[in-house]
Amino acid sequence: MMKTSLHTLFTLMALLALCGSVQAEPSEKIVYKQIGDVDLSLHIFYPEKHKPSDQRPAMVFFHGGGWRKGHPSQFYRQSQYLAEKGMVAISAEYRLSNKHGTTPKESLKDGKSAIRWVRAHAAELGINPDKIAAGGGSAGGHVAAATGTATTIEEASDDKTISHYPQALVLFNPVFDNGPGGYGHQRVQSYWQDFSPLHNVTSSTPPTLGLFGENDTAISVRSAMKFDERMQQVGSYRKTVVYKNQPHGFFNEVKYTETLAEMEQFLVAQGFLDAEVQGRAFYIDAESGSDRHSGLSPEQAWASLKKVNHQQFSAGDRILFKAGTVYYGALEPKGSGNALNPIVIDRYGQGAKPLIHGEGKKPHTLLLHNVEHWQVNNLAITNKGKRPAPRRRGVIVSAEDIGELHNIELKGLEIYDVNGVLEKKKGGGSGILIRNQGKQVPSRFVGLKITGNHIHHTTRNGINFLSNASRDHWFPNLQVKIKDNLIEQVPGDGIVVIGSDGALIEGNTLRDFPDILPEGDAAAGIWPWSSDNTVIQFNEVSGHKAKWDGQGYDSDFNSIGTIIQYNYSHDNYGGFLLVCNNGFKYKQDINIGTIGTIIRGNVSINDGIRPYPTHRGVFSPTFHLTGPIDNTRIYDNIIIVPSKPEGVDNTLIAMDDWGKAWPRKTLFENNQIYFEGDLKIDLREVTDIEIRNNQFSKPVVNADPQKNSFEQPEPFNLENLKAKALEMIERKKNEI
Repeated sequence: MMKTSLHTLFTLMALLALCGSVQAEPSEKIVYKQIGDVDLSLHIFYPEKHKPSDQRPAMVFFHGGGWRKGHPSQFYRQSQYLAEKGMVAISAEYRLSNKHGTTPKESLKDGKSAIRWVRAHAAELGINPDKIAAGGGSAGGHVAAATGTATTIEEASDDKTISHYPQALVLFNPVFDNGPGGYGHQRVQSYWQDFSPLHNVTSSTPPTLGLFGENDTAISVRSAMKFDERMQQVGSYRKTVVYKNQPHGFFNEVKYTETLAEMEQFLVAQGFLDAEVQGRAFYIDAESGSDRHSGLSPEQAWASLKKVNHQQFSAGDRILFKAGTVYYGALEPKGSGNALNPIVIDRYGQGAKPLIHGEGKKPHTLLLHNVEHWQVNNLAITNKGKRPAPRRRGVIVSAEDIGELHNIELKGLEIYDVNGVLEKKKGGGSGILIRNQGKQVPSRFVGLKITGNHIHHTTRNGINFLSNASRDHWFPNLQVKIKDNLIEQVPGDGIVVIGSDGALIEGNTLRDFPDILPEGDAAAGIWPWSSDNTVIQFNEVSGHKAKWDGQGYDSDFNSIGTIIQYNYSHDNYGGFLLVCNNGFKYKQDINIGTIGTIIRGNVSINDGIRPYPTHRGVFSPTFHLTGPIDNTRIYDNIIIVPSKPEGVDNTLIAMDDWGKAWPRKTLFENNQIYFEGDLKIDLREVTDIEIRNNQFSKPVVNADPQKNSFEQPEPFNLENLKAKALEMIERKKNEI
């Protein structure tokens, strides 16, 4: 395997190439096939210091053009890039109808001839004959794909003892389907069964990377999905990437750098290249550094955030702050990494985390704006101004009019002393804000991770999002993971995910919420809003004291398929769970409803203990279900309710009509409810609820004795019940 590195000039080269300023030229051209008076050549790019005795992996590209036109130069930039990584890269000529008067059949014949010729002459070219990949775009993607499938069309004069199969395929909006309704069917209808890659996939088809534009009107994404299904059926590896809002031919334009990185990552995974992280290390030392230094060694460390903010960073760079040092101002780094080599911020040396005091001079202390592939580790961050201010944060990660931003991770940060304001309507504040917006270009995060951070004494919230909620322009964040964070001494919302699909919130601990919010200001521990398919599991939330809501967990509106499972909730003033929908806004653009919530396998102990009235009186049920929520299923939970003081709400389930509409199709099943005092279920006008197969310590009004059991097998013992309940969660952790 050859070594690859995304060197520090990667971003600059890509930008120059986009502008047409980088002129890649082949090392040599060799004729590989003669048909009458037609010579077909391979345009070959050799690595530096290449020699025939080498055994290098190779890539053979085939250009696009509908089998009618085109030129190998379409893949010159990709070829030059791979040659710089140590591969022999080749862009092949093949016969075209406009130039040679041929049919697509001859194009495919030439593609197979090219692979065979390269393999037969591997020793002369310094190539490993068992490490040849084929790639191409559009019709050239078809030619490449056809060399790796069981298409039977080939040149009669070819040496059939030499295989035309490559060991990997890299395909840019390729033609897969030539069957009825597929691309070019009218031109190949007499032989399409022997010509169409989709219809000739076998277990011998090599690992395949397919890169597609969502808005491609020539090659449909549907054909890619069909190819995926067929590859899965035969057990062959495939990876398909669909680029949002991109047309045909996008890979040599705005997404050139991204597709280049995907190609390289794929070739690394297939053993054609070795990943070797490169990039510069920049050192910052506030005590003994100087901004006149190069920053490239601890002895030549920079001193200030200002110097860091002026630098344009590249893939693989590391920004290292000396342990125990202190800085003042805002950190606003620039530049992006890529899928193989992110840009990393971390500390060096032994001692405390480097500390950055924002002093409230900006809305943030750390800002990552319109960048991607960043990892920020092991910093301490404050942002305390002389007086509280709305929308003040410790960290802001921002995307605006930029499209998709990938793989940003915040890990091991301590964020504290952020003095926003307490009132949500005035703008609040938080430890971490994820913000994606844009009037011109829909923008979102893909692969965002917030892990292992300690957030405390931040007003108002811990981690929250400001994202697109519109269903008319739905463009949700994807692959969001918020895991293993500790959030404490935060009075408002702990973790709120907005405008996301498939977010995972797991293993976080939220505790000790101070009772300082104004009356009527609502907050809860962990909840999604305007998000679909959120999974909230194995978290612990305790001690929430908001004067309205104040539950450990919430499934909020404009959301579909929220799952809250295997969590621990205890000692929260407002109860264990809220499921709600604003009936006043239901069916509007930002309220599709609250649909299909699942609440299962959770443990609630001593929730619903608010010791004073709310703005609507005494109210702190264990479960609060309100507004037009649909198909909520609550099952397999363990609820433990010790005796409550006089004047504290003892309601287990409270049904309510937020927006003058009631919950619909609610199931409460197979739950274990252990309680010392008395409990009640308040259904009000709701009849569309099924309460069945639950175990209660004793009879409860509105729980049908024909459908539920009422017995306490042993005296109420809080410690024993707690141990039993938490053991259940631990078993689930091991299972999952």
